[in-house]
Amino acid sequence: MLEQSNVIIDVHLNTQDPAAIKEEIRAGLFSTPRTLPTKYLYDDRGSALFEQICESPEYYQTRTEREHNRGDPSASVRSRPGAITTPTLNKETQPATVQRFLPISGHDGTHRVSSSQRIGIMLEQSNVIIDVHLNTQDPAAIKEEIRAGLFSTPRTLPTKYLYDDRGSALFEQICESPEYYQTRTEHALLKTVADEVIAQTGTKTLVELGSGAATKTRILLDAMARANHLRVYVPFDFSEGIVRRVAQELVEEYDGLQVHGVVGDFLTHLEHLPEGGARFVIFLGGTIGNMGTDAASAFLCSIHRAMDAGDFLLLGAQLITDVARMEAAYNDSAGLTAAFNKNMLAVLNSVTGADFDPDAFAHVARFNHDERWIEMSLRSLREQVIPLPDLAVTLPLQAGEALLTEISCKYTRGQVERLLTAAGFHPVAWYSDPHQLHGLALARKP
Repeated sequence: MLEQSNVIIDVHLNTQDPAAIKEEIRAGLFSTPRTLPTKYLYDDRGSALFEQICESPEYYQTRTEREHNRGDPSASVRSRPGAITTPTLNKETQPATVQRFLPISGHDGTHRVSSSQRIGIMLEQSNVIIDVHLNTQDPAAIKEEIRAGLFSTPRTLPTKYLYDDRGSALFEQICESPEYYQTRTEHALLKTVADEVIAQTGTKTLVELGSGAATKTRILLDAMARANHLRVYVPFDFSEGIVRRVAQELVEEYDGLQVHGVVGDFLTHLEHLPEGGARFVIFLGGTIGNMGTDAASAFLCSIHRAMDAGDFLLLGAQLITDVARMEAAYNDSAGLTAAFNKNMLAVLNSVTGADFDPDAFAHVARFNHDERWIEMSLRSLREQVIPLPDLAVTLPLQAGEALLTEISCKYTRGQVERLLTAAGFHPVAWYSDPHQLHGLALARKP
């Protein structure tokens, strides 16, 4: 359902679970007469073909109703009987395609899009596009990635699995906690420099990698609006629920803004960044620190390859400061970070069919002085053997053994600018707060 011309509201036309969907098809095939649900005519190719049918000389229905409704902007455009009907908007106002596939249940009971399920519908909407690329990776490859990490030394888990919908919601709360200084420090810094940064870039398309709730992003969007440069925002995030929510919020807040959301893993899906015009790519929050130096260097190179000459990059980096202050940020008194960390076990249970017990693990976060990073892990509280049926293995853990879930490197200005230069960028400006807790590096692709 679309409630207004520039807002997407979730589609709940197919709320059955996969088993119910299969039963629906089975029942139809063995009925008399044998039937198939009409809605399955309307996958992407079927929808495209139906558009061509509507323009054919023989199919009088569409043009008859179009002539009947001409001049009435509120009149709905009907499709064939039994089809899944979606509003058709004015195609002269920069139409966009939002793909919605057969939903699967999310953690919160809402319905999420699976790009691996090819039954679906296509919505046309003037201001929003949502692309889903998360399920383009072979499920076997995902399981192998997890298996390899669990049996490596040290045992590690991909950090991206911290950020399902529940993990993303918990992280939003962490950012508001008194101990987590990083977010409010970067927020204040952005407010100080936003107008200057936008003036230097001059671009009208803002691309955010790891966009989350886009709280800090609004500072830059406001600056772009003041400069009359605000045209397109591209939130790129692992959490589909977050991308969809942010898209809806922002088109309500900013008149004329077009949002092209990308749901995917920015480590592997950068080729899906939309093209068009000079772009300003931002990677904030110190997320670059979650990668380690070598991986960060490789990632910046991949960003450089995905950008065009003249595009700008704004990179946020957390700076080395007092150890007690850094460790407290990952051990908040409300236990939010502990819950965030343990939530990864629920994700693993879902992906691997395992039965990790969050109560059998302790959240641990400490500063590694040799590596100059915060290490976040889950420490086994007892000796345990965890079956991983979908991986066809068991995971033996000793009491005190840890699963490394995240690192967060802390940098100096010199280290950040060397990383950018090595990746092919030209450093343009450096900004930092008065206490030297956080840095923002503005760079340009020559």
